[in-house]
Amino acid sequence: MNVENVSAEKFGIEEVKAKQIRQQFEPMLKLMDELEEQANKVFEMKKGTKESEEKAREVRLKLVKARTGTASIHKDQKEFYIKAGKYIDGWKNAQLFAGQGLEEKLLGVENYSAIKLAEKVEKLNKKRLGQIKPYIDLEHNDLNFGSMQEDVWESYLEKKIQQSLELIQAKKDAEIKQKEEAKKILVGQERFAELMELSQYLKKRYGITELTEISADEYLGLIEGAIATKKINDIGKERFVQVAKYVNLLADPITSYDFREMTNSNFDNFLFKLIDAERDQKESERKKALALPYLRFIDNMEKVLLLDVVGFAKVIALCVHKDKEEKDVKAKRETRGLKLSSILFFVDDYEKLINSTDIEFQKGLTDAQERADKRTQELRLQATKEGEERAERVRLQGIENNRKEKAVKDAKDAEKLAKAPVKKQFQSWIDSMNITNAPVENDLSAEILKKFEGFKQWAKKEVEKL
Repeated sequence: MNVENVSAEKFGIEEVKAKQIRQQFEPMLKLMDELEEQANKVFEMKKGTKESEEKAREVRLKLVKARTGTASIHKDQKEFYIKAGKYIDGWKNAQLFAGQGLEEKLLGVENYSAIKLAEKVEKLNKKRLGQIKPYIDLEHNDLNFGSMQEDVWESYLEKKIQQSLELIQAKKDAEIKQKEEAKKILVGQERFAELMELSQYLKKRYGITELTEISADEYLGLIEGAIATKKINDIGKERFVQVAKYVNLLADPITSYDFREMTNSNFDNFLFKLIDAERDQKESERKKALALPYLRFIDNMEKVLLLDVVGFAKVIALCVHKDKEEKDVKAKRETRGLKLSSILFFVDDYEKLINSTDIEFQKGLTDAQERADKRTQELRLQATKEGEERAERVRLQGIENNRKEKAVKDAKDAEKLAKAPVKKQFQSWIDSMNITNAPVENDLSAEILKKFEGFKQWAKKEVEKL
């Protein structure tokens, strides 16, 4: 077992005392050397054998016992030295308790004069702090006023009192000035707010500072001027709105007119002319709307629109009459055309017939209808005959197609059956046997069918015996 690191010199212990401790552990150290040799022999043995496993368990249990024995020695030795340390501390504390009180008393005698002087200075400092407290910031004061000479202290106190009074007066003056400035700014703000709605009517923009400096008379002049300008502009806007209704009747763009500069009389005349022009325009548009449907009957629309009420009414009445005649003719043509539409192919001269008298039209209509009916009957008979012939061809073709399909299927089945086993061939042959369409359906035919089916079942059973 390697114990090179457990050196008395390394831990600062005298060799004699270290030897006493080492003697307590030596039996276990010797046992560990023996067990180490036994463990090495186990490591050399073949693993996985019963002998190696039992030997390993034996050596391991001895090591456990050695370890617990060493722990017990360690505990007993450490407990002894802990108690010894506490015993030594007791001797030290006894000396300290006896000597400390004497030292403190001797120190008090030694420094008696200095202590009294310090107490006097501290008492004076507290007194002077109370006197100067209203005039300085004690939190940032590093001076000891108790150590000052009386004349120095009085001079210092007087100076601080004067400085404090001057500071108080300066603060009062600043507050008065600040209030006056705030009052002026408030006046400027009130004027600025009052001018906000009139700002577009001022010759220039005014800031709060500038409004604060001008006199009351000057400010009143600004207000009155802005109100006068606003009134003129409001009149212009109102007139602009009135004229905007007739913008399409203006000779020039509406923005080219300055309605603010017009006198009331001039503006009224200007507006009345627009109203008259609009009335004339609406009258002309109304006449045009009435005449437009009859444009095909009017040679000169502009001339008609300039007619008075009576003349214009006569022209429109004449147009209405012509329009009615035209519509009657058109309606008659449409009615006759509708009657002829289904037999148009049998009409010899469509235009001549549709423009003929009522008697002639009725006769032509009857003739064309008779020819149409005759031709319809012929076509119907022809279609019936052709349909029957076509149906017969389809029927025969179906029979032929079925026959061909059956022949192909039978050939494939026969080929397949020829390759099948004999038993399979017999079964197919029996299944193909069939009797249908009895001449009379009665008890006899039913009995024959029953026995025939029984015969087929018997035949299948016989085939199964192959």
